[in-house]
Amino acid sequence: MSNRQSFESFIMLKPHKQGQGVKAEAKGGLAFASQKKSIVALDVMINAWHPNGTIIPAGSKAFVLEDKAVSQAWAKDVRTIEGTDENVIIVPFSEVLFFELPDA
Repeated sequence: MSNRQSFESFIMLKPHKQGQGVKAEAKGGLAFASQKKSIVALDVMINAWHPNGTIIPAGSKAFVLEDKAVSQAWAKDVRTIEGTDENVIIVPFSEVLFFELPDA
């Protein structure tokens, strides 16, 4: 996979795996569905060139808001790379808050 690269304003990430159903949050003796307030790490599946010129290597982590990782159209549009069983989502760089690059 190391020879694959993306040069667009998108990055290919491993889809987010949602938790086990709806989480309950108790308030004043009543149970409410809790909101997704976390930032989740998604695996970068293919080397990508960030618009600022930085290379984001496969194996990095891209951090996005959890609510967007489950509700946005791009999060629901899971694709399979032909000839593999790898599932990816195509995410605009503008949705990524920050990256964690692998140790060199």
